[in-house]
Amino acid sequence: MDVRGFLEEIDDQFDGPVEDGKPHDPRFAMIADEVSGFTSPAELAVLNLAARRLPEGEGYLEVGTFKGRSLCGVLVDAPDRHYVAVENFSEFGMHTAQSRDELERAIGLYGANRPLRVLDGDAFRLLASAARSFDPIGVYFYDGPHTGLAHYLALGVAEPLLADEAAVLVDDGSNRRRGPSSTESSTRS
Repeated sequence: MDVRGFLEEIDDQFDGPVEDGKPHDPRFAMIADEVSGFTSPAELAVLNLAARRLPEGEGYLEVGTFKGRSLCGVLVDAPDRHYVAVENFSEFGMHTAQSRDELERAIGLYGANRPLRVLDGDAFRLLASAARSFDPIGVYFYDGPHTGLAHYLALGVAEPLLADEAAVLVDDGSNRRRGPSSTESSTRS
């Protein structure tokens, strides 16, 4: 993943300053209205840009898919790469069957015919055993439990799966809210 190019293009995705959170593309607001979740239209625009910059041979990994809002935003005009989403359907008082149905409905709207795998279970166990069962990860979005230990483990289990240069985006990486939702970004090269 060309992280420098990704970072240079972020400002171009927005009307006005990024901090105002108004992406040019109205589809991200439509997704936020249509698919349950917490990811803002601005975050969807950033995740989508990252996915669109994935080179051939690299994939996208998301932990904490909930009902699919962020994943749907990622897939808008994104290239045919491998996309992996992990969800255990245990947070936010979710009813597993209903949440799975909502996720599948959202994927049907935005991810039909995409090389997409949804893994159901504990992300730490699944990723620790994944080894190289999918393409090197060029974009990793972690939106699982927001604790210091969970963030540490999430980065530790994903590190061997990352491409040589990867964008790592962590929702609420500071473990404190700065608004409805916040996404921290870092890179590894």
